[in-house]
Amino acid sequence: MIFYLFKSTLCLALLFAVYHLYLEKENMPRFNRGYLLFSLLFSLIIPLLPVGIVDQILSLGASESSGAQNLQAVELSGDEETVAVSGTESGLISTSMMIKAGVSMYVFVTLLLLIRLTCKVESILHKVRRHARFYYKDSTVVLLKEQTAPFSFLGYIFLNEREYNSGKISREVLIHENAHIRQRHSWDILLIEILKSLFWFNPLYRYFKRSLQLNHEFLADRAVLQKTDRVKSYQKMLLKTLVGQQPAHLASSFNYSQIKKRMLMMNRQTSFQRSVLKMSSALPLLLSAAMLFGTDISALQNYGKVIGIEISDSENILLNNEEIHISKLSEQLTEFEDLPNRTIALRVHKNAYFGIVLDVQGVMREHRLFRFRYISIDEESPKYEEMVKSKIGALTDGIATVIEEYMSLSLTEQREEAERYYANIVHEHKLLEEKLETIRASHHFEVSSPPALPPSPEQRAGNE
Repeated sequence: MIFYLFKSTLCLALLFAVYHLYLEKENMPRFNRGYLLFSLLFSLIIPLLPVGIVDQILSLGASESSGAQNLQAVELSGDEETVAVSGTESGLISTSMMIKAGVSMYVFVTLLLLIRLTCKVESILHKVRRHARFYYKDSTVVLLKEQTAPFSFLGYIFLNEREYNSGKISREVLIHENAHIRQRHSWDILLIEILKSLFWFNPLYRYFKRSLQLNHEFLADRAVLQKTDRVKSYQKMLLKTLVGQQPAHLASSFNYSQIKKRMLMMNRQTSFQRSVLKMSSALPLLLSAAMLFGTDISALQNYGKVIGIEISDSENILLNNEEIHISKLSEQLTEFEDLPNRTIALRVHKNAYFGIVLDVQGVMREHRLFRFRYISIDEESPKYEEMVKSKIGALTDGIATVIEEYMSLSLTEQREEAERYYANIVHEHKLLEEKLETIRASHHFEVSSPPALPPSPEQRAGNE
């Protein structure tokens, strides 16, 4: 999720920089409007597409950073607690509470902003229900009692009743606001307001909204000039209307600011060849952004391919449920295909040796394993009890299987192999007893006892 937001923000910043430096001053407002809207959606989708090289750059930077002492959790699992592996002597510090607090704060702020947006929309629509109105072409004109600048929202044009009745509202104002309605500018603003509420921590959306509103004014001004073709008189009327007025937050307002840019745009002409050149240059830009900020294909192919590592209270660890010594971990990991793009499910038991945890961290850094889930299950939950019993059952079954194989060996023909089997059985039996002793001392639930040790080779030979 962190990588997604990071790449989405970088993509949004690049697209807006190109617009501000390369497209904003050109008199082609229809294309610019489409570019701005497409950029908003493109930046949200592109990090999910199966192309891109930023993943590799970020992973390389993380592996070469001398200050990176801890591995960073970049993937979360819904039913698991994700924590950071700390390099301090205090051991493993759970950050699940911090994650929950952060998520709670995000949800609270987002809901608050969405509620505020809903209230603003309702406030405008409430004006429609409370005031007189009549139809004008594609829209409904609402006459307000309070002093206000002309503005439009959805299918409504809002005017001051006294100014309208006294003839102070010119025909150009109505054409201007009706253009906003016909071109559905309110939906653009609502879209970006929703995105602002969802991504309130990203200031770029404010700049996009400002540019989009200004572009709406260029389009509405063009619609007026196509009807009247009197640039100078329209500009004078526009300046007169703007004095002392303030625009509405969500609405498309006749008096929207940056009047200097609007007047310059009315007098600016962009040739057909220049427009085609500017528009065609957007395609390689989008392709470049896709290659930069998409998801690495190899990472996408291996998404969900998890390698399980479990650290208990001995120097042996479980690698995909197979017990190996910590010294063999690096060698065993090299057998996995496309290792750096896999996810490590790391489970550390309460009584694990901290040195072993640090060794595992070192191996993960060595192999550039930066996608991992650190799993911490509440020891009081039924899920934890189920996990412990399942593991003890698997170990018990494993010992029982080895005992059966050992008892099937002939002492006259396979004495040395039988002795190796028995030594292994004794070692595993001892480890299992120690685990059971720890579990019984710290937990209230019961676990099954290990199978009884079989007779030694000497005892078997005596019995025979």
